[in-house]
Amino acid sequence: MLIELRDVEVHIQPETILTQALQEGDISTDVIIRECISEDGAQAVLNSIDNEEISSYCNNYNITLQVDTLEGIFRALPQLTKTDKAKLFWQLLQCKED
Repeated sequence: MLIELRDVEVHIQPETILTQALQEGDISTDVIIRECISEDGAQAVLNSIDNEEISSYCNNYNITLQVDTLEGIFRALPQLTKTDKAKLFWQLLQCKED
């Protein structure tokens, strides 16, 4: 039996499809990221990623992030230990104005 469909409307949720594809191993994370970068550019992809997720991932795998902006420093402060906060405070006190 042959059935012809016309004017069919389908609602697709990309996040659900990508999540399922990742869980089932049909696609890898690096392939998804490369595709997103080629579509929107690297900065758009980085802007869309939740910084807290990156921080927790880095903490779980002992990855040290390089922080190069004041905003990045502010986001990293809650992750520091008391000792590291004290060292940072001491360094700031020793900074000379140029």
